Amino acid sequence: MLKPLTKKMTDESEWGAYRFTFYCDLCGSPRQSITYQSDSGGSPNKDTEEKEHFAAYERANREAYNWFTRCPVCGKVVCDSCFRIEEEDFCQECANMWVKLSQTK
Repeated sequence: MLKPLTKKMTDESEWGAYRFTFYCDLCGSPRQSITYQSDSGGSPNKDTEEKEHFAAYERANREAYNWFTRCPVCGKVVCDSCFRIEEEDFCQECANMWVKLSQTK
């Protein structure tokens, strides 16, 4: 099973409907996946349910790559608000550290 893209992830799945929320490693803002519906029509088969849950998690985890960016400096996975593309191409935390280091020289 893939490790969750972000450090914090919650599983809001219910029987036959699978949904996951991923949180920015810096500010904690949530991004919720679409709800993946069961292909088996909610059949009460435990093996089928586990396979569908796993497949939905894998899809949601890949979907999260559209919402977050990994900082090339610290490796945190952050939302667009916490990633400074136009200036330094790293997360807000690393950008702030860079500014502090620049000012001490």
